[in-house]
Amino acid sequence: MAIVWGYILEGAGRPARKAQIETLVALGAEVDSPGTIWSDKLTGRTTTRPRNKLVGRNDLIRAVMAGDTVVFHAPQCLGVSENDAAWLLGEMAARDVTVIVNGDLQKIAPGGDTSEVMAAMARWRLAKNMRTYRARKAK
Repeated sequence: MAIVWGYILEGAGRPARKAQIETLVALGAEVDSPGTIWSDKLTGRTTTRPRNKLVGRNDLIRAVMAGDTVVFHAPQCLGVSENDAAWLLGEMAARDVTVIVNGDLQKIAPGGDTSEVMAAMARWRLAKNMRTYRARKAK
């Protein structure tokens, strides 16, 4: 039986937890079943080296099975960087898991094209970095 999982990544520049939950529910994540929504909270300057820092995401990766679906609120909820998001999408493809990223409602079949999601993640990260740069320069 295939499960629709959800993942929430809280932190600077990411949507509020409540908004993420609403999206996951709207896209079919099974919130009534215990353990179907996984989450992590980023604090301060974050890296995923080693990859074990996002514990909820790693637990999700271990929990999914072939034929399942994982829903994300937005591209920036996939990880802390483009490389990190690409790694996660690769892990999902290797497990034959479908990924749905809200926004333009991009559905990525296992092994499917991730270029649109990765481009959206890159645009978001560039905009975030520019806001940080301008804020520091204005001081």
